Amino acid sequence: MSIRRRPASRRHRPLQSGLTALLLALALPLQAEPGRALLQETAATADTGRIHIDLINGTGGATRTAPSLVRVGSRAGEWQIARDALGFKYPAGRAVAVYGRLGLDTGAGRSDAVAGLAWSGRSGRLRLNLNPELSKAGDTPHLYLNGAARLGLPLPAGHPGRLAGILEASLSDEAGRELAIVGGLRWQLHPALTLDAVILTAGPVNAIGTPTALRLCLGL
Repeated sequence: MSIRRRPASRRHRPLQSGLTALLLALALPLQAEPGRALLQETAATADTGRIHIDLINGTGGATRTAPSLVRVGSRAGEWQIARDALGFKYPAGRAVAVYGRLGLDTGAGRSDAVAGLAWSGRSGRLRLNLNPELSKAGDTPHLYLNGAARLGLPLPAGHPGRLAGILEASLSDEAGRELAIVGGLRWQLHPALTLDAVILTAGPVNAIGTPTALRLCLGL
């Protein structure tokens, strides 16, 4: 006598079908790639007429260059709107973008500015990103040499979306923050809905958690 087991993938079909139906009902467009790796800018920009709500919740040195942003796509590039800053990201080539943001911190009585370049490339499942950035908070500018690697990871059968592991490194001339390393996971539940979890930071802030920071990106 043999017992037939229902395939494991069928257990998740109601959940997957329900999420797909919800996203379709909201008319969410396809979003090829969010505008960041974990914390670093990539060469991707929002498409013309699209809005990406890019939110991050985290504290400490690991998030020093990653404010929450509303990214608005235009024909010329991407407008970036933060709580106290405004910027623009221009696609200078197929895999290159340049950007800048200006802000005013009224509480601290100082002005902030960021300018950077992002290059993104891929080889099979591996994606690479380079992101040199010049950041000025108050009167002192600092240079950050950022790099990231992203590798696609398998998900159990029946689970929706895609999973990837991301590792970032940042070198800086700022005292006490010369080297920072950030590691985490990206779950892209739908091409327009991405959840990042930072689970490791080392350098100015050493922490291991589940997670130490969360980032959500929603494409509209």
